[in-house]
Amino acid sequence: MKKYLFDLISKDVVTTSGQMIGKVHDFVFDTDRGQIVSVLVEPVREISVREFQKDAEGFYSVSLRNITSMEDFVVVDPSIK
Repeated sequence: MKKYLFDLISKDVVTTSGQMIGKVHDFVFDTDRGQIVSVLVEPVREISVREFQKDAEGFYSVSLRNITSMEDFVVVDPSIK
């Protein structure tokens, strides 16, 4: 099934254990390789997910390798390194 980036903006992002992290805000592209490398997640409240780094604007940067599903929610597995 195809997914378009604009369909994923504002989708809820949860961990595999069900913890709500936030909402998809944007995507980070590697222009040299022409690939999406991570998803920027806007926290819904002040939470700490130590497995993910926050950028200068306060968004979590979640690598695509951590994403396990993109159906009703974006599900991430923080334990994947």
